[in-house]
Amino acid sequence: MKPKISVILPVYNAEKYLAATLDSVLSGSFSDFEVVAANDGSTDSSLSILKEYAERDARIKIIDKQNTGVSDTRNAAIEAAEGEYLAFLDADDIYAPNYLERMYSAAEESGADVTVCGYTTFRGDAPAFSDSVGKEVRTTTTKELLDTGLMTPLWVKLVKKSIVVENGIKFDTDLAFGEDLFFSWKICLASENVVRISDVLYGYRMTSEGATMRYHDRLYEKYKRAFDELKAYANERDLDESTISEIDIYFVKRLPTLTFMCARSKRSLCKKLRNISNILSDAVISDITENHFAELVEGEGKKAAALYNNARKKKAFSVFTYGFKMELRLQLSRLKRRIEERKSDRK
Repeated sequence: MKPKISVILPVYNAEKYLAATLDSVLSGSFSDFEVVAANDGSTDSSLSILKEYAERDARIKIIDKQNTGVSDTRNAAIEAAEGEYLAFLDADDIYAPNYLERMYSAAEESGADVTVCGYTTFRGDAPAFSDSVGKEVRTTTTKELLDTGLMTPLWVKLVKKSIVVENGIKFDTDLAFGEDLFFSWKICLASENVVRISDVLYGYRMTSEGATMRYHDRLYEKYKRAFDELKAYANERDLDESTISEIDIYFVKRLPTLTFMCARSKRSLCKKLRNISNILSDAVISDITENHFAELVEGEGKKAAALYNNARKKKAFSVFTYGFKMELRLQLSRLKRRIEERKSDRK
C-alpha cells in the first residue's frame, strides 16, 4: 500500500545532524509514511548514514544524484514520492514527536489542501516541544501567512500531492535563496482550503551554514523574474487585483534583503550604489512606495519604515547604509558566537 505521507528530505553534506533528523521522524507517533531522502551529491558521510538507516527501516527511500542544488533535488524527491500528502524536512532540523500525526489529523478533519503549523528555532540540543495539543483548526489566508512569517517555510506545511502535480508546481532551479517562498505561495493560490493550527511542531536549527548567511549574486534580478512569474500564475487563475497587489507589496518588502546582499558583494562602493539606484528605479518598487506606502509599512518597525521612505525618495546611499549595517551586525554576531563556542570548548 502507498503511504499516507511522503516526507521530502533533501540532503547535502549533512552528516553532523542527519541522524538526529531521521530519528525525529522514525520515532514519531505516526507510522504510515515514507522518507524520500534525496542525496544531492554529498561529499561527506551523509549517503552512508542514509544507507545505514534504510537498511534498518524500509520506509526510507534513497535517491542518489549529482549535485544540482536544493530546488532540483526537491523536485526529484517529489516526483518519486508515493504518498497522498507531502511533508518537508531539512536535513539539520527535527520534527516534534507528533508532527506527522497532528498535521495529518488536522488535514483530514478539515479537508484542507494545505495545513500549516508553527515552529521554533534552536541551537545545540533539540528544543522541548510542548506536550499540549492545540484543538483549533481554522482557515487562513495568504496575507496572514505572509504577516506571520509562515508563508516562506515549507517545513511547516502538509500539502496534498495532487495540488502540486495537477497544477505543475515545481521549485525554481534558478533560485538558491528564497525558493521556498514561491513554491509555498503557488500551492496556496492553487488550493481551495488552507488551514492553520496553533501547534508548534517543527524545530529549525540555527547554524552558520544557512542560506541567509551566504552571499547570493544577482538576487534582485532573480527575485524580479520569480515575482513576475508568480503574478502571471495568479493571473492565470483569475485571482482578484488584491492578490496581485499583495504580491507586489511583498516584493518591495524584500528590499532589506536586496540591500543586504548588495552591501555584501565585493564590488566597489560606486557599483554598489549604482546597483541600489537601479533597484530603486524598479517600476513596482516606485509604485508601491509612492502609492501604497501605508500598506507597505503596516506592521513594520521604525527602521524598515525609514528604509521604505528612503526608497520612496530614491536616496540610494541611505538605502545602502541600511544594508551595510545589517551586514555589520551579522559579522559581529558571528564573532560573538565563535568566541562563546571557544570558551565552551575550553571548559
